[in-house]
Amino acid sequence: GRASGERRVWDNENLVESLPGVTLPLTYSIARHAFGHLLVQHCLALGASPAAVEADRDAFRGLVGLVRGRAYYDQARMQRIADLVPMIRLGVAEAVTAATPAPEGLSPELMPAARALSLPVQLLRDTARGEGALEAFYARAREVLDPLTGAAFTGMTLDELRGVYDRVDRGLLRHWGGPMLNDALMKNWMGVLQHLARSWVPRVNSLVLTNRLVAGGGGLVSTEPVRRLVELARGAGEDPRLRALLASDGASEEVWEAITSAPAYAGAAAGLRDYLARFGDRCADELKLEAPSFADDPAALVHALRAYALAPAPVSGDGGAGMRAEAEAVARERLAPEHEAPFFAVVELVRRLTRERENTRFERTLAFGVLRRVFQSIGRQLAEAGALAGPRDVFYLTAPEVFDWLTGHSASGDLRPLVAARRAEFEAYERMPDPPPRFATHGPPALSPLEPLEALEGPGAPPAPEGSLRGTGCCPGIVRAPVQIVRDPRRAGPLSGRILVAEHTDPGWTLLFPAAAGVLVQRGSILSHAALVAREMGVPCVVGIPGLLDVLTDGEWVEMDGATGLVRRLATASPSVSAAK
Repeated sequence: GRASGERRVWDNENLVESLPGVTLPLTYSIARHAFGHLLVQHCLALGASPAAVEADRDAFRGLVGLVRGRAYYDQARMQRIADLVPMIRLGVAEAVTAATPAPEGLSPELMPAARALSLPVQLLRDTARGEGALEAFYARAREVLDPLTGAAFTGMTLDELRGVYDRVDRGLLRHWGGPMLNDALMKNWMGVLQHLARSWVPRVNSLVLTNRLVAGGGGLVSTEPVRRLVELARGAGEDPRLRALLASDGASEEVWEAITSAPAYAGAAAGLRDYLARFGDRCADELKLEAPSFADDPAALVHALRAYALAPAPVSGDGGAGMRAEAEAVARERLAPEHEAPFFAVVELVRRLTRERENTRFERTLAFGVLRRVFQSIGRQLAEAGALAGPRDVFYLTAPEVFDWLTGHSASGDLRPLVAARRAEFEAYERMPDPPPRFATHGPPALSPLEPLEALEGPGAPPAPEGSLRGTGCCPGIVRAPVQIVRDPRRAGPLSGRILVAEHTDPGWTLLFPAAAGVLVQRGSILSHAALVAREMGVPCVVGIPGLLDVLTDGEWVEMDGATGLVRRLATASPSVSAAK
């Protein structure tokens, strides 16, 4: 029967991109701690009262829960946090009048747009200070991370490793106000841009127009790994011996070994090592410390390089710039002269905020990469001392359990039985189907059946015709091709001429995008990572498609429209790709 007790609602809509699937105890403990601090920073950056934040610390500490091994937000606590933030309730804020001066640091071109929409003064003030807040964050990130990013931590004592953890935690993870403010500003100004497009640019689909205007801006660190790998693949294509090695039947581990040991491939080996030094932490499941990074598993990088080098048509990571130029021309043609300057001032602001959102997330990637190496080193030392059966056992302990044991404050002197019990429990979770994205529990969640709930509705989209699916179009383009369902990006097959289908993506999936004809994602929104990166690369993309993986089967043909979000199932078809209409 149902356990008695408090009804709790759990939702992972905004969490599944960061912590997909089963998440082991070490990652959960650090993510719970870090995300709590991030939300504190978010509230303070958006004007919440420090006293109110301090009084409700429990909401932040308990925001992220673990149900059947998966991370979820506790919605009651999320609501308590939202209630602390004045900027979330824009409608009740003071309106802008013609007499309002532009806050210092804010582009005066934005003010006509702000007045036209009666934007709250608080939003303009926050925008004016956002750039300075980010500069301070980047300075702190460089100071904390630069000395640690390349370190392997092999020669450090256990106490020194704990010191590195504290340095990243106290020195950076607790000072995330700049990025959190930037995230909130991006969401608000994207809404402003879409409203202006509807109001000021006649005879055009405003959502498609704004998507295209924000694409191809350059400077997005998330697309840099793709461009770097495209260059390496181009070099491999011009070297007959290297191309033959990549085309061979050898496993990617063997190919890596050959490239890095034979003098003939010294140039390619140097390029790959340089890539790993810069982007080795940007991998699938990059915030999960138990997931191997490219630095841990270079064969996964070779797998991606082979896909690029052997693709029938050249792979490009640059498709967004042309799409953006066309959209600018359409907007200029249809805007009234007095609207052009304020409209493009908002466009530029959204581009900058979007770029910084992705670039600050890369700093988070680097921080978690440092923590991954710290705990790998702790795991090795504890295994060598006999305290753990193997180095990876450390991932089945929480960070407080590890540090308490190291300092003699643990209730368990012997960690091995605890690890064995946890391993059995989490292996059982791996065999279970994922719980719904949104559900309720009654009483202790471990004793409660999960009561599925409808996901929170976003903006209403027209229903899909029979035999079709509909999501949110993120990057225009019509593609007719077979689908390839990918559940693990490290094991994706050839994607050339196929549409990549995934339940969710994180930044580590980015390398797959340019090899595919299009991208369909079951979870996510117009501001999710998949949407931003697909736009930047000009890869047709639809996200937030309910039931996508329940309906489609591997290899079946579909026609996707990246502008309208419509996905039509086809009995059979010939391939087709066209530019956005």
